[in-house]
Amino acid sequence: MNIKKMSMGEYLIFIYFIMLSIYRGIGTYGVIQMAGIDSYLSIIIAFFLGLFLIFLFYYIFSYRVDLNILEKNKVLFGSVGGNIINYLIHILYFIIGMILLYNISNFVISQFLDRTPILMFMIMMGLVIFYNVSCGINNMARVSIIFLFFIILLSVISIIGIYPHFDLSNLKPILDNNIGHTIKAGVYLAFSLVMPLFLLLVVSGKNISYHRHFLSRFVLVYFLSFLLIFINNVFTIGSLGIRISKLYQYPEYMVLQKITFFNFIDRIENIIYIQWIFTSMISLSCIVYYISKYYQNIITHYSSLFVSLFIVLATYLFFSSNTFYYEFSYAIFPFLGMTLFFLFLLVGIRIYFKKKL
Repeated sequence: MNIKKMSMGEYLIFIYFIMLSIYRGIGTYGVIQMAGIDSYLSIIIAFFLGLFLIFLFYYIFSYRVDLNILEKNKVLFGSVGGNIINYLIHILYFIIGMILLYNISNFVISQFLDRTPILMFMIMMGLVIFYNVSCGINNMARVSIIFLFFIILLSVISIIGIYPHFDLSNLKPILDNNIGHTIKAGVYLAFSLVMPLFLLLVVSGKNISYHRHFLSRFVLVYFLSFLLIFINNVFTIGSLGIRISKLYQYPEYMVLQKITFFNFIDRIENIIYIQWIFTSMISLSCIVYYISKYYQNIITHYSSLFVSLFIVLATYLFFSSNTFYYEFSYAIFPFLGMTLFFLFLLVGIRIYFKKKL
């Protein structure tokens, strides 16, 4: 997994894929259940809260740019302390990987492959992820760029198709829900969407065509990703209404079932499936790359295969039912993000005092 220098655009493209993969199915369901009709306001709150997390990311990234986060932790906390921090972060990202894998696997099996064992699909995903990671982070970035063009095209088709079904009155009245629930949903979404972006710290600054506009470009991609999430939420509730949106686990998918082009092109809802599987594959590849990077000196080239299959096996054994999965992901996922925040905040504080010495 040797890294050649990658462009800043290739590096930043991962922001979109990580955020969108988590929002599909996990973020959508959570924010609509908590904030109801005001969920689009929660997304705005999450955007501004997330900016603080982005600045924390940049603060850690800009310290010793020749080192990745795994190496920085050892420099900051010593060999023992650094390994403990790294192991804790690995465990948290591993659990997030399990949630993402079960999320996309359950969706595909329930909608398209109801006679196929879910383990078989998970294994196929694991092998694809292993191959993607084994080709290196640069190849992952190039694949992401190719996927992005498809996703943009599919998103435009979706918006055009949904627009005739959009009813602005479904978004009224404003602040119909408890303001506390709206803020809570914003906090939930901020930690859920932004903390997984810290996976990108595994790539050191020396391996990126880094320059002084890095932070502004990072924030721009972050803003565009949130803008797409905002549009997705508004069109979903505006088309279905909040009552129906709350009934479904995948409300975006149900919206697109309404669409037919030229009275014979249907099944447009599969656009969601294509987008979701692309973004999930890239996000899971980032998680496997992050974890396997730490173990590559021990297991060499097979570290990514070991991590991929271990995530598959753990996911299959841990999530015994859909009910348990949704209770677990809805209740635990934001706490995973919060715990990651405190760990990386500890890293940021340590950097601050290290600079003072």
